[in-house]
Amino acid sequence: MNTGSLLNAARLIAAGNLNGDVMAVAVGWQAAGATLKVAYYTDGPPTDDARALCELTAGELIAQFPDIASARTACLDGRGQAAALARLDGLVHHAHAGLALAARLARIGPMRPAWNAALDRWVNEEGILVTLLFGDLGAGFVANFDAFTPAQRAQWLDTIESAITTGPQAVGDAVATGFLEALHRHATRAGRWGDIAPLLGRASAAYLEAWFNLPPPPKSPAPAGIELAVHDIFRLADGTTVLACAAPPRGLPYLPAMATLYEAGQPRQAILLQSRRLLGRLHARAGECALDTRDTVDVSADQLRDGRWTLRLPA
Repeated sequence: MNTGSLLNAARLIAAGNLNGDVMAVAVGWQAAGATLKVAYYTDGPPTDDARALCELTAGELIAQFPDIASARTACLDGRGQAAALARLDGLVHHAHAGLALAARLARIGPMRPAWNAALDRWVNEEGILVTLLFGDLGAGFVANFDAFTPAQRAQWLDTIESAITTGPQAVGDAVATGFLEALHRHATRAGRWGDIAPLLGRASAAYLEAWFNLPPPPKSPAPAGIELAVHDIFRLADGTTVLACAAPPRGLPYLPAMATLYEAGQPRQAILLQSRRLLGRLHARAGECALDTRDTVDVSADQLRDGRWTLRLPA
């Protein structure tokens, strides 16, 4: 089982199976016995509705991942435990959206010690200082820069870019003021800004250019992996978005997998690709493939037809 794919899918599925009582959702995988574990934490004693949502999330994951042989679900009282819930392994939802994003980022690469230290400083039962928490993560990203793989760096900064451009306003503000400003400050002090600046997305770079009066960074180099030209987009009634792409020069990686949508060489959005599908005869082109996502893709069919859009996947 690819646990990264499991957690990414669980994040999307859990987001559709929430009510006002749910404080956090955590998902785990036990290789021995091929067992899925899903836990919902509620603001007070669990209700029947919350239990039903927990079981629904488990059922949808079982349907998507055939490796799952059995599942265990739990619905628990999490009132007064916001800080403890932020430390859960496999956290895929937290009622505080900024904290949920930070927890997801902390799973990418060697950031767990920096994440734990930031939680100790800025998250407790009196409050969650999420901007300062993102500031610590920006410092940690610089300190651990050489320990990341190129794909992990791209995933971090693509996720930051997506939070600024498409996330809730409060989360985008915390990411910009906390993470990006700390990233620039610590990278400049460490003499690493020249390594990091070309990797930033367009909105991230524009924010720092305006805030610090910086020159624009050089064009981002294409990361290693598979690059597909994107020709068209279809939005289905069930919420699925289908991207029609040029056929890959070699086999696609195992799906689900994270990918990045680029416009004219600049990253626009991180996307979780769920599966590959066949296009109907009316839409298909010779040598074309179609990739599904449940994410909202902020681009129109007319924009895609200008030939400036590509999708990059890890090798």
